[in-house]
Amino acid sequence: MPDLRTQESNKSSVSESRNTKKALINAGIHELHENGFSDFSMRRVAAACGISCAAPYRHFKDKNELILEIFKYINKKWHVTQNIILSEYQSERERLIEISVAYLRFLLENPDYFRILFIESESFSKEQRSAKAGISSLVKELITKYCQSVGMSEKDRIRKTYIVRSLIFGAVLMMHNGEIPEGEIGFDMVREAISREFDIK
Repeated sequence: MPDLRTQESNKSSVSESRNTKKALINAGIHELHENGFSDFSMRRVAAACGISCAAPYRHFKDKNELILEIFKYINKKWHVTQNIILSEYQSERERLIEISVAYLRFLLENPDYFRILFIESESFSKEQRSAKAGISSLVKELITKYCQSVGMSEKDRIRKTYIVRSLIFGAVLMMHNGEIPEGEIGFDMVREAISREFDIK
């Protein structure tokens, strides 16, 4: 018969390991935001979690693996919201507009994620670049689908992508600076601006 105490101990160890890994990812998000890629310190990440300098290496091979996991973690959190929006709206245009507004909301609620989107480094691996780009990929995909569905040219698709992304990222900065109101009033302004853009052929 299995030893129940051993089973409980194993479950506790697995849970503790998961909690530590999540804490390291969250501390790594702050570290990446504050110090960028080149000055990213595993020692500071460990200190922020109150663990030894060696402890992070039980979960991640090196800083590159932790940074990759940070990008994947942000992607996973955003995908939860994406899936809710996609299930609620059926038309490509509605999905595009509501995903854009939800993305704005997500970046406002997670300012560290927004800053991480703009961190660039020649030292990023191909996998890191791909995971980082994935955070914004759905908005681009929806714009492409909508433009194709209404017969817009490739030039128009590129222009629409540029304008929508500019509206989202610009709204984040302007809301942070108090130049446009946060909350539903601001979200409705962005929703209306994006909708109007797709009325223009």
